[in-house]
Amino acid sequence: MIIGTAFGKIVSSLVEDMMMPALGALIGGLDFKNLYLQIGAAKIAYGKFIQTCVDFCIIALAIFFMVKLINYYVATKRNSRPPRRRRARKSCWKRSATC
Repeated sequence: MIIGTAFGKIVSSLVEDMMMPALGALIGGLDFKNLYLQIGAAKIAYGKFIQTCVDFCIIALAIFFMVKLINYYVATKRNSRPPRRRRARKSCWKRSATC
């Protein structure tokens, strides 16, 4: 749980500090955090909502790929073990206590 929280913070920083400014530069210097709608005295910051949704999607995608990688590693490690040797069963034609 603690590692997941720390990983989320790292990915959130990656998105917020590196990816979103690059995306903003690609689409003409648009900064999502500064987008808002002013209705009377109320300020609706829909840019922050867009930023949070993008952060969530990228964090979810990163965690998804991390879990897929761990599952792949565990599956290959599990399949790389030598097979267990099974003892041969005695075959008996009659059912008796000696078999």
